[in-house]
Amino acid sequence: MQPEFYIKELKIVGSSDGYDYRKHSEWYLNSVKETGSLLKKIFESKITKQKICRCFEELSEGRINPLKILIEY
Repeated sequence: MQPEFYIKELKIVGSSDGYDYRKHSEWYLNSVKETGSLLKKIFESKITKQKICRCFEELSEGRINPLKILIEY
């Protein structure tokens, strides 16, 4: 993927469902500092940034259905 994708598409600004993702990410990052790796266990799937396209394909085809995906950069 082009760098523009990461700049535009992965920027946390909000959601149409009303949930404040920026506030959630700030809470999460602060909590990680306090608890270490315990919060990482909430993710059902962990991928690297190189596997984002394949992950979206698997999601769209119904092969995977995780609630939370951790993308490691």
